Amino acid sequence: MRLKKKILRGVTAAVLAAVLLTACAGGGEAPAPSNPDNNTMGGGTVTTPTEPEKPTPTEPEKPTPNPTEPEQPEPSEPETPTEPDEPSDGIEWTYKDNGNGTATLTGYNKSGEKVPSGAVTIPRKVGEKKLTVTAIGNNCFYQDNNITSVVIPDTVKSIGAKAFYACGNLSAVTFPEGLQTIGTYAFASDALIEVVVPKSVTKMENGVFDGNAALQSATILGNASLGYGTFYQCSSLQSVQIVGEVSEIPTNTFSDCKQLKNVTLPKTIRVIGGSAFKNCISLGEIALPDTVTSIGTGAFYNCSSLKTITIPKKVAELKESTFQYCTALTGVSLPDGLAVIGPSVFNGCSALTNINLPDSITTIGKYAFQKCIALESVALPKKITTISGCLFNGCTSLSSVVIPEGVVNIEYDAFNNCSAMEKIVLPNGVKNIGNEAFMGCKALKEITLPDSITTIGDKSFQYAGLTRLTLPKGLKTIGAQAFYECKSLHKTAIPEGVTSVGRSAFSGCAALECVYLPRSLTRIEVYTFENCKYVEICYGGSEAMWNQISIEGYTERGTNKILYNAPKHFNAQPSDINRYAKF
Repeated sequence: MRLKKKILRGVTAAVLAAVLLTACAGGGEAPAPSNPDNNTMGGGTVTTPTEPEKPTPTEPEKPTPNPTEPEQPEPSEPETPTEPDEPSDGIEWTYKDNGNGTATLTGYNKSGEKVPSGAVTIPRKVGEKKLTVTAIGNNCFYQDNNITSVVIPDTVKSIGAKAFYACGNLSAVTFPEGLQTIGTYAFASDALIEVVVPKSVTKMENGVFDGNAALQSATILGNASLGYGTFYQCSSLQSVQIVGEVSEIPTNTFSDCKQLKNVTLPKTIRVIGGSAFKNCISLGEIALPDTVTSIGTGAFYNCSSLKTITIPKKVAELKESTFQYCTALTGVSLPDGLAVIGPSVFNGCSALTNINLPDSITTIGKYAFQKCIALESVALPKKITTISGCLFNGCTSLSSVVIPEGVVNIEYDAFNNCSAMEKIVLPNGVKNIGNEAFMGCKALKEITLPDSITTIGDKSFQYAGLTRLTLPKGLKTIGAQAFYECKSLHKTAIPEGVTSVGRSAFSGCAALECVYLPRSLTRIEVYTFENCKYVEICYGGSEAMWNQISIEGYTERGTNKILYNAPKHFNAQPSDINRYAKF
């Protein structure tokens, strides 16, 4: 028994000794892993003590990033967004691999845990391959109302059509230097307040900023080619500065920008397109560079605050409605070399009092000065051959017009309702006076009609204030109501050669006392002298010849009863009207 106790005490002491020796040799650390290159002695493995593999206490292993806590950009690149393929971003971007290490961003997973909202920075790289984003694709953020601002990285070269279309809360966008193209309606119908297009942009497609009702200022720094309607209906836009060498302001570029007041155009502009500034009702002035060669249809239509305009020397034509309804326009400077003023160019310019028309002009279109109610005088250019329809229609202050030699035709309504015109001289060579040409010229007491005139159209002098009328020797036709209700007309002689007198030609000429009718007459239509109660007829032929004339309603109670009952003097001379007219 004693022997067993001695043996137990011996074993215990040996174990304790072994433990103590192990603790002293290891310094309290775990043994290093086995090394296959270590020497082997006695079947045991000996670790080479000279190069132990120890973890560095000051650099612990980095934990796996938490998806709910996005990794922040490196301090050296504060504008670089978190890599979208990293779990920390949370946005599942969608893209198209372009096959050359680049990608086109096409959108994002709208069902993902996180979607873009508020201030958004477009990623520089996407996917496991770290593809560089060089384009934002068509419809990428179409009608996305969650985003309020966008920063686009300098890797992006193009922005596709409708990429940010109708983002109703998008109020700011930062374009990078390096961007080259912006697609059709890319930022249309957004809420942008200010835009600066960088120098690098070379092409802007149609309607890029169309319908941004909150946009107040815009600057284009580069030589971009603009598309149609770039700022169409940007109703709050007040200031535009184009710094680059832009050559064209296309159709509808600033149309309906109703608060636009300040526009700076570069000296490289050659073309101003149709309706470019249409309905810019706050635009009081604009300087057109001398480089401009073409101004399109309706370019400044209804710019109702525009006061003066100087047309550049290289412009040869003003197209239709260029300045129509510019109701504040008082001064216009037209260049020598201008050849054509198109239809309605100054129609409704109600403040325009006078205008100098250079002799280089060969054509003035219809309605060109219609309703210029303040226009007092005008001298038409020497090369004009036709006074177009409604040219001065409704110019109620126009009292003096100089019509040049060479004019052949005066078209319909040319001077209709020029109620202040007292006298006008038509040069020899005029052949036709169109329908209603001088209708409503109530102050017109005297007009000189050259013998070259062959036709006086319907209602040509209706309601005119004529007191005297000498009809030309070459006249062949008097139209219906030609002198209807010329209530101050006392006498006139219709020359030989006239074969017909139109319906109601002198009806309502209440003061008419005597008319000479030629032997050449073959037809008189109804109501020719209706309400001319005191008229007497001097006829150049015999009574028998008179009876051969076809006169409609020629009975005591018929439609030509006044003519039937009027005193008649046969075989008369034109001068005989002075014998029977008291005036």
